[in-house]
Amino acid sequence: MPVLLPAALDLDAHLAAHPATFPGFRRENLFHLLHLVSYLPLANRKVAARLPDHRGFVPLRAARLRRWLPDYRDYLHYCLATDLLVTDNFYLEPNPHRKGKCRGYQFTAAYRPAAPDGEGPAGPGLVLHEVPEPPSLTRVKRRYAAAAKRSRPAYGPLLSWLDAGRTPLRIDREAAERFVAAELERVRHDPSLRERRRRRKRKAAQKRGRRSPFKDPEAQALQRRLSIVKLAAGELDAHVDSVGRLHSTLTSLSSKLRPFVYCEGHGRLVALDLRTSQPYLGNILLRGDFYEAPYSKGRKGSQVPLFIRREGQFGRTSPDQTETLARHCAEILQRADHQCESRFREWTSAGDFYLHLHRALWGGASARPLDRDALKRMVLTVLFSDNASRAPVLAAFAQLFPTVAAIFRACKQRRANYLPLLLQRLEAVIFLEKIAGRLARARPDMPLFSLHDSLVVPEAHVDFVRRVMAEELRRYVGAEPHLKVSYWGQDPAVQG
Repeated sequence: MPVLLPAALDLDAHLAAHPATFPGFRRENLFHLLHLVSYLPLANRKVAARLPDHRGFVPLRAARLRRWLPDYRDYLHYCLATDLLVTDNFYLEPNPHRKGKCRGYQFTAAYRPAAPDGEGPAGPGLVLHEVPEPPSLTRVKRRYAAAAKRSRPAYGPLLSWLDAGRTPLRIDREAAERFVAAELERVRHDPSLRERRRRRKRKAAQKRGRRSPFKDPEAQALQRRLSIVKLAAGELDAHVDSVGRLHSTLTSLSSKLRPFVYCEGHGRLVALDLRTSQPYLGNILLRGDFYEAPYSKGRKGSQVPLFIRREGQFGRTSPDQTETLARHCAEILQRADHQCESRFREWTSAGDFYLHLHRALWGGASARPLDRDALKRMVLTVLFSDNASRAPVLAAFAQLFPTVAAIFRACKQRRANYLPLLLQRLEAVIFLEKIAGRLARARPDMPLFSLHDSLVVPEAHVDFVRRVMAEELRRYVGAEPHLKVSYWGQDPAVQG
């Protein structure tokens, strides 16, 4: 398995000079534990954003360490005693009024790579090693994969295609690594690219009202190389989060590396992506039957599975609160402006929602240049910000879509993250349970992979999958979807 360690650290030489004497020591466990200190700031945006506040110390959750390394304390004590790591030794027990904090660790100054200009995780100074995967970690991964299949049987076909021994996913490793090296050299030889990226990240973070660390190009290249090595080794590390979304090495792979991925024995892959997925899925909340009583005692109720009541208790939302929310949303729809609903459904179905939004807000392209990224951030502000926010975009959106805005406000009345979690849950149920389940039953021998709001299949099955996706989305969302088809690379059979 691939691990990242400081370039200045020769761990085998360190072990020879400082032998580990505690019982049960395994070299690969130490490699992976130190890898977490290097890797987490690269892979986890929240960890990277909080790194300056934690003085560079990377939090390691004891509960997660214990799952694959029961004697993790012995390894940490060895690292501290032999000057591999230092700790802030600061721990906070969580309670209803504050979040907890794990003890943080970082490499000692002799091994610590210097972060660029003090911003974000350090990229230079880290190198990639390939070591055997710890057997205890392998067992934990297998247990989690089996548990995911038991708890979500509908995900079985998708998870099976991600199994290390079965997956036909492959990557042209040499070509992908050449591309990563060329991209890094391009940025190195043009410092203005680095500075423009830094300014863009800082400006976007200021608009969101939070700090988003600048990712150094060399750190980004390391992260991409790590994904390439994991995919080449068949380490897809599939897991399902609390909302129901399926994550894997494929979902975290940079979009620039997808052209190098193919399906062995099945030709090149094709991704069918739902355009403007979050606004489009919001159409479900505009359906009156979404808030009706679900099927019970042979009585046919809602034509749409009632996710709000069945799956909507994200965290602390009680059933009573969910019932109240359902009644409130149903009342909003009873006195709704149906022209507003029709306009929202039409714009989100056409696939050019951001263009329509641009014209409505600024009177066409002549008034202000079209910036899809800026408009997307604006829509995400509508979805993710709390009701107390005074962002001008909220008023503008409410003026365009009063009913939609009222439904969104109702969903965020108790907790600001309820709406985005609900939309993510809807996305998971429709794509991973309904669409993927139907495809697996119809064509069990067809490789099938997911990227949240898109499905990835071999090229020979594109027309069938597109038809099934459109039918199921129309059925559950009540609006015509716009699907974008993207071809990944060349067919390996015709590659030179």
